[in-house]
Amino acid sequence: MAFILSFWMIFLMDSVIVLLSFVCFVCIWICVLLFSTVLLISKLNNIYCTWDFTASKFIDVYWFTIGGMFSLGLLLRLCLLLYFGHLNFVSFDLCKVVGFQWYWVYFIFGETTIFSNLILESDYIIGDLRLLQCNHVLTLLSLVIYKLWLSA
Repeated sequence: MAFILSFWMIFLMDSVIVLLSFVCFVCIWICVLLFSTVLLISKLNNIYCTWDFTASKFIDVYWFTIGGMFSLGLLLRLCLLLYFGHLNFVSFDLCKVVGFQWYWVYFIFGETTIFSNLILESDYIIGDLRLLQCNHVLTLLSLVIYKLWLSA
């Protein structure tokens, strides 16, 4: 239960980060546009005109700032997700599968149940694909990351 809560907490925090960065991005964009219209339009001899040199410099800085803010938002999100990934919110289990010539064994570490399957010689004669059938099913939990260790 603690894993599920921590998983949803990380998902919620990531969603909040994306939403807040989008809101900040839109607010700053609108404020800069309004501020630029006031600064870059002036009145000369009762005629409103724009300063082309200043406007082109402003557009360069404006788009550079937008790209920088977007990159900063992505980096912030990535760093926070990496930080929360190292806090051991996510539980890892190891599923070990050992294959021998006529049978294989698989189990999850920390549990006492061991599942073993045997390929019978009659299965080869009949042509039954015993590898695809199983008497004992290995049940894996959802929202848990499993490391699979295969050896034959």
